[in-house]
Amino acid sequence: MNDILKQLFKKHPFSESNTNKLVIGSKNVAVMLKNGQIGVCSTLGKRINQPADKVLRNPDFNLYEHRIFVNAWVNACANYSMNICDNSDIYNAIDFRNYTSIVMVGYFKSLMSKLNGSRIKVTVFDLNEEDKPVEPLQNQIESIRNANCIILTATTLANSTYYNIISNASDTSDIFILGPSTPLSPLVFEHIPITGLFGARFKPFDYSVLNSIAQGGGTRSFLSKMEKVWVK
Repeated sequence: MNDILKQLFKKHPFSESNTNKLVIGSKNVAVMLKNGQIGVCSTLGKRINQPADKVLRNPDFNLYEHRIFVNAWVNACANYSMNICDNSDIYNAIDFRNYTSIVMVGYFKSLMSKLNGSRIKVTVFDLNEEDKPVEPLQNQIESIRNANCIILTATTLANSTYYNIISNASDTSDIFILGPSTPLSPLVFEHIPITGLFGARFKPFDYSVLNSIAQGGGTRSFLSKMEKVWVK
């Protein structure tokens, strides 16, 4: 399976002349282009020690710290072109009652609250197992093989764990990639056998998003400023 971030970066290469602002925060990074388009990506606690423009001029795809900024750059470039299906939350867009075995990789608290409220059973895995109702990671592969629905955090694209997950999924399983780090591009569908992408768009030149990220804010700090959109 080809590295999807490499493929996306080839289509949307870094351009210094098209860069407005690059921001590094403790929980997210952000890119704003000259036209005001914004892309973000979660750091998962990783810190980028090199200048962002230096990283993007020559990224090392073996380094997660570099892949984070590539992901954000790609999102700023790609996420505003595709025709969206809707701007619904994934819970409203997908009828999860149709599935008999749902696996969530990456804990989404708000979605889990809604699914639990509807008495929909979900098996959850997360790299950070502290204070979260998740299963032991050693059970993840077996659960994925038996699932007919997989909700996958977009950060797996940046940290390269998506390949192991996708390669173990059943051919009949529906796979959804979710989160503000999600690249909304047809190329993703060409390289990964997925059903839908649930990502984010921001209003052009919304510097408040970048300021929140620069101050160390997580997703909640800019949640009210982003539009949830999905494509298939």
